[in-house]
Amino acid sequence: MVLIIALLYGVNPSWFASTFLDIPELDRNIAHILRAVMGLYIALGLFWLYAAFHAPYRNVAVLTTAIFAGGLVAGRILSLAVDGPPAPLLIFYIVAELAL
Repeated sequence: MVLIIALLYGVNPSWFASTFLDIPELDRNIAHILRAVMGLYIALGLFWLYAAFHAPYRNVAVLTTAIFAGGLVAGRILSLAVDGPPAPLLIFYIVAELAL
């Protein structure tokens, strides 16, 4: 799931922004940030996959998953309170991250 989200963000940030966030033109700096997020998601996802098959890393993987999802949802809830409701896809992300 993390890999899919990462690729949606980063392979073509302009398409992602116009399709899911109703942003017709994406600033180059935001595209840069989305591609950086893609790299972070892919790196963590690959680590979690590795840890699933290597017992010494499982506890670290579970902990980083909780920190990752917790940090994302905390930031999203703060943004929800400060900025108001985002696009529907981002509301779905809040729910998914809370579930994690």
